[in-house]
Amino acid sequence: MRYNNPLSSLLTALFIQTLCTGMFAFAYVLLPYAFRIQLTLLHMVLLLGTQAFALSRLARMPYQWQVFQLFFPVALLAGFALQWPAIIAPTVFFVLLGVFWPVLKGGAPLFSSGKSAWDAVAQVITPTNDSNFRFLDAGSGTGGLIIALASLHPDATMEGAETACIPWMISRIRIALRRSNARARYINYQHIDFGYYDVVFTYLSPACMPDIWFKARKEMRTHSLLLSYEFAIPEAEPDFRCYPVPGGPPLLGWRIPPANYCC
Repeated sequence: MRYNNPLSSLLTALFIQTLCTGMFAFAYVLLPYAFRIQLTLLHMVLLLGTQAFALSRLARMPYQWQVFQLFFPVALLAGFALQWPAIIAPTVFFVLLGVFWPVLKGGAPLFSSGKSAWDAVAQVITPTNDSNFRFLDAGSGTGGLIIALASLHPDATMEGAETACIPWMISRIRIALRRSNARARYINYQHIDFGYYDVVFTYLSPACMPDIWFKARKEMRTHSLLLSYEFAIPEAEPDFRCYPVPGGPPLLGWRIPPANYCC
C-alpha cells in the first residue's frame, strides 16, 4: 500500500489500533479461562504495542508511524494506570502534534545535529564577506545551528526554515533571549528559493534527499554549496565528506555544477 498523504496513514493507524484493541480484549477474556494466564499492566502494554507494531510493518507503513504505533498504547495505558488528570492527555497530544506534525504529513522527523556538527559546518563555510553571505538551515528545529553560526558571523544572513510549530517557537525564543541576528522562519523549505543562499544545510531524512538535490540543482547558483549531515544523495557522489565525531555520521557537501553540466 502507498501512503501518499497523511490521511491514508492516519486512517491505517486508527484501523490497526482498533483491530489490536479488539484482539487484546478477546485475549484478555480468553486467556485466564483457557490457559489460566492473568495479564498484568506490563503484559497489556507489551501485547498491544507489539501487535500494533507488527501489523504496521506488515502494512508497510512509514517507519515513523511504526514507532508511533508501538508507543501509543504504552502512553495511553500508563496514563490510566497513573491516574493522570484528564487535561494531561490532550495537552501531551497537542505538544506531540506541534513537534511531529511534519512527520504526520510525510515529512522528516525532528533530528538534532548537535554541537559537533555545528562546529564542522562552521569550519566548512568560509565567507569572505559576511555582509553578503547567506546561509539556510532547511529544517532548523530549535535553531541551534543558525544561532551558533550567527555568533561567529554577526553580519551574515543566517536563516532557518521549520514546519514544526513548537521547535520553531523555541528557536524564536532562543534567538530573542540571545539577541541573535539569526532568523527562524515558519515555512516549508520547498517554498523557499534556494538560489538566494550561498550555503544550504539539511538534516532531514533519506527520503527527502532526492527532492533536495533536484531543488538545489534547479535553483542554487553555480558553485554554491549544499550540505547534508548523515544522509547522502543516492544519485550524486559528494564533493567532500568529513566526520565531526570519529566513527559517527558524516557531513557531506556538494558544489552545485553548471546548469548544462551532464553527470
